[in-house]
Amino acid sequence: MAITLNAKELTNVEIAADGDSFKLHFADEAGRATAVNLPTDSLNALILTLPTILDRAMKLRHRDDTLRMVYPLGNYQVERAAGTDQYILTLRTADGFGISFVMSEATVNDMADSVNQDAVAGTAERDRDEDKSAAAGRLN
Repeated sequence: MAITLNAKELTNVEIAADGDSFKLHFADEAGRATAVNLPTDSLNALILTLPTILDRAMKLRHRDDTLRMVYPLGNYQVERAAGTDQYILTLRTADGFGISFVMSEATVNDMADSVNQDAVAGTAERDRDEDKSAAAGRLN
C-alpha cells in the first residue's frame, strides 16, 4: 500500500552533488519538514506529467474547460540543431522557466504562416507528426 503525504507546500528543491538524484522538500499540514528523493532519470516523466495535472486540476477546480495556464513570454530563441536540418525553439518566461522544442523547417514555416494569416482569425494551430518523432531524440 502506498504511503500518502499530505503536503501543504513545496519548500525547496535540492540536487545531489553527483546529479544522479534530486530531493523535493515539503512542509506537511502540521508544518513538519518532509522530503521525497527521486532519481534524475525520472525528471522527464515528471516534467511531461505536470502540465497535464495542472490543466486538469484547474479546469476541475473552476468548472471551466476553457481555462488554460498561460505565462508571459520573457524571450525566445530559434537555433539550428547541430548537425541536423532541425530547429530548436526555446521559450522562456522572465523568471527563468524555459522549455525547448525540436521542429522541422516545414514547421517553422507553418508557424510563420500561422502568425501572418491564421492568427488574425483568432487562433493558429498546427500538428506535425514528423516533429513528434524527432522529439523522441535528443539534440544538442
